[in-house]
Amino acid sequence: MFFRFMENQPVVLITGCSTGIGYETALLLARKGFQVFATMRDMKKAGPLRRVAQGLPLEILPLDVDKPASVRKAVADVLKKAGRIDALVNNAGWGAFGAIEEFTDAEIAAQFETNVFGLMRVTREVLPAMRSQGKGKIVQIGSLAGRMTFAGIGLYCATKYAVEAITESLRLELKPFGVQAAVVEPGNIRTPFKVNRRKAAVFVKGRSAHQEALEKVLAYGNHFSPSTPGPAKVAEKVLNALSASTMAIRYPAGLDAQWFPVVRWFMPDFLFDFLMKRMYRRFQSKTTHKVMLPAGKAPVALVTGANSGIGLASAKALAEKGYRVYATYRNPRKAGGLWQLSRTLPIFPLILDVNRTPSVQKAVSQILKREGRIDLLVNNAGFVMAGFWEDLSDKDLRDQFETNVFGQIRVSRAVLPGMRERGSGRILNVGSVAGFIATPGLGAYSASKHSLASLTEALRMENRPFGIEVSELAPGEIQTAVVENARLGGKVKSGDSHYAPHTRVFENFQKERFKRAAPVEKLVGVLLKALGDYPLKRRYLVKPDDFLVYYLKWLLPDALWEWGLARMFPWSKSG
Repeated sequence: MFFRFMENQPVVLITGCSTGIGYETALLLARKGFQVFATMRDMKKAGPLRRVAQGLPLEILPLDVDKPASVRKAVADVLKKAGRIDALVNNAGWGAFGAIEEFTDAEIAAQFETNVFGLMRVTREVLPAMRSQGKGKIVQIGSLAGRMTFAGIGLYCATKYAVEAITESLRLELKPFGVQAAVVEPGNIRTPFKVNRRKAAVFVKGRSAHQEALEKVLAYGNHFSPSTPGPAKVAEKVLNALSASTMAIRYPAGLDAQWFPVVRWFMPDFLFDFLMKRMYRRFQSKTTHKVMLPAGKAPVALVTGANSGIGLASAKALAEKGYRVYATYRNPRKAGGLWQLSRTLPIFPLILDVNRTPSVQKAVSQILKREGRIDLLVNNAGFVMAGFWEDLSDKDLRDQFETNVFGQIRVSRAVLPGMRERGSGRILNVGSVAGFIATPGLGAYSASKHSLASLTEALRMENRPFGIEVSELAPGEIQTAVVENARLGGKVKSGDSHYAPHTRVFENFQKERFKRAAPVEKLVGVLLKALGDYPLKRRYLVKPDDFLVYYLKWLLPDALWEWGLARMFPWSKSG
């Protein structure tokens, strides 16, 4: 089907249009006068859309967001046919179902490949054209699951939390170029999405440690699906966003998407836990007591990324409090300080690369063979990838998530079976204030920490019935070598970058902020205090200003929050 597109019609590219939200959005925009390029991975599914779109300015193209070559070709085809791209609707995505710890590396990578990396791949490809036009609109299809975490779909939630961070940081990065970004957040919508969810293999085989609870979650969701709004409601929100002269940050679609996050934020954790148990009848909470160890036995802790900074200070403090600490490192050349501490404290340095499953399994097996148990895991390993989104390659983004997100899942996955068998254990994931605040120049890092915050809450809900507690330690600026050790995206300092002046401003800004950073001992004090809590809180902040920005982020209207944030980043004022 070919149409001669008119010059005054806005051109929109939409991904994932074979069914559901993408299908309805393509038809609605075409009927409203947009020149629509509706894309899908499998062109064999194009028949229904092609038949309904007869006579409309809509053309169907193949595009697989997981494949860079496919993305490049599709965007090039649109530019060749229409000469420009005025709007992009990033809709392609799917959902995984299962307990966090029971997904394989391949299943985790596949979920993020489409929902996060694919979304950014398409965005990055259209940005040069939008910048040259001096205008453009990008609408990400997020989810209520990007604002609230639910057990059973925690992996999916983590990807949508990342989409929230991507959108918020993109808005400030692109403002000087006249390009806008927004996220549409559907709640419970009646689409083929739930039918097409990919379930963790261990759950499908009926071998999940969470089998009964997950089956109840699945049944509950399926029970309410027929009574929920259809995808046309989401399409209307996309139209509203694209029709606005200045797009808002987010567009909730449905009352649940609008009000659930607000109610959840003001609700105490114990009350939320109670309501979830009553609503879904899925988790029977086990009362948490202080673990009593056999006489003469010291608790065993595993601390990742312990060669410096937060990890090293945490290992030292735990050892001084009577833990036998297995402190891990990846690079032997950087572990000198750790080995020095091991001469006087019960610290046992151990090689562990969180990016490699065999390395994780080997290290945990060695600890269990020697100690018989792991009582505490401090998931600290991570790094900062700095750079504006358009300057970050696929590899840059994967590397950031590989360590900060997938690596933490790997280590948790390795220790949880032993904790579950004993009916006790604690996991502290070292997150960041960047897990709820996304800033320009640190979008990839913020997205990874947003994902980690969601995964932490999912692990908390899923493992509470087994007496295992999971919490997040979310510091702001701490005096470590994090700035010096930050990795820069491939194009960040090259002559090809359109963001080079902004990057230099950002670097100077970060250096000034870290001059006022709190000492690492402040964070360690919060960690030790947290270990005295029974049960653990959902999240631990470190400094007064961390609490301030946490509350302001939620209490201020989005527009006012973004206005304040933009004042901190000079380039965001222009445009």
